Amino acid sequence: MNFLLTGNIQKTDASGNHLESQFNSNVVEDESETPTNAFVDKLTMEYMMNRTHYKKYLAKTDTNKYQRLNEQLLYIQSHEEDIEEITSNLLQDFIRHGNFTKYNTIINTAFEEFLYTCVGYIKDTEYNNKNTDENI
Repeated sequence: MNFLLTGNIQKTDASGNHLESQFNSNVVEDESETPTNAFVDKLTMEYMMNRTHYKKYLAKTDTNKYQRLNEQLLYIQSHEEDIEEITSNLLQDFIRHGNFTKYNTIINTAFEEFLYTCVGYIKDTEYNNKNTDENI
């Protein structure tokens, strides 16, 4: 038996725009193992493990994916200065103009989401530090 698991994830970005993502996953029933268990196990390993343990797990169970991740890391390392320059340009562009005038929509949207995530993290950290300081 085959079935398709589909769904939508909806969220709102910092500007109040509604964002929606769709996902599809084919699940094939196998006599040797219940597909839902295999599917849940895979999701658990990918999303619940910390990165160090997950990489060790991948090295043992999925060498192809482990190799692809390592190749991607090497590529990122080889372009570290380019990535830092793009990040700096985007931040300065946003500070000067209040929006993005360089690069493409995909990079601009992703960076804006990253920027607001950073702001949220900073606010949470300040709040937590303030509460910790008051409790001492």
